[in-house]
Amino acid sequence: MTARAKISELEEISSNGWPAREVDHIGGWRLRANDGVTRRANSVLPLADPKRNLDDAIDAVEQFYEHRVIVPRFQMTEASAPRNLDSQLVERGYVTDITVRVQTTTIRNLTAIGARHSVEMNPGITAEWLSTYATAGQFDEKAIKGRADILERINAKRAFALARVSDNMVGVGVGVLEHGWLGLFAIETLEAYRRAGVATSVIYSLGVWGKENGARAAYLQVEAKNMPALALYEKMGFNDMYHYWSRTKTDARKTG
Repeated sequence: MTARAKISELEEISSNGWPAREVDHIGGWRLRANDGVTRRANSVLPLADPKRNLDDAIDAVEQFYEHRVIVPRFQMTEASAPRNLDSQLVERGYVTDITVRVQTTTIRNLTAIGARHSVEMNPGITAEWLSTYATAGQFDEKAIKGRADILERINAKRAFALARVSDNMVGVGVGVLEHGWLGLFAIETLEAYRRAGVATSVIYSLGVWGKENGARAAYLQVEAKNMPALALYEKMGFNDMYHYWSRTKTDARKTG
């Protein structure tokens, strides 16, 4: 499998792990909409050729999102199709508003790090998990509802991890399994408990769960500017596989 094919495969798997409420297609492009909550769930994933004139395809994307009062946005990688898509978006006034590093490691690495804190695992969202996620991530009512809906929509095997310190709920995470990959999502820790091994304990526990269910490797997505998270993940053995950047239509950024 070529490098481009590996990127496209993991982009599709990770999109399945964070499913939008509405999905449409233009050829090999996946148009995702989720009431504006999270960039990933409200962007185009251009996995393959759109099977039409490029300008016409972009026009159709803009109509799709503008009809839903969402910013037109593309989640771009070096494997995005067609190859001239990124330059065409730049010509049309799209800018990069975020860069994300997609990192991977082996399950062996994750299960070797150990845990300092108690972590309970559940197959679905609990009220305690959701309240901890909302507080740790500082999400408002719309944001937490949109994110909860995404997590409830996951069709693959999943696990929700909740860490406790002295009976206090302090951190959360989600693991999603597909084709031997363990996707790590929604890793959040209460501010007062950061740098105390909570996230490490959550990720270790999800790694053990993944190993028990056949995972061979793990992936996560982290903003390139999030240096504390990157330092933590490096200690766990994560390395960059590729990165993606969000191309956003500049004259529509205030609509979504």
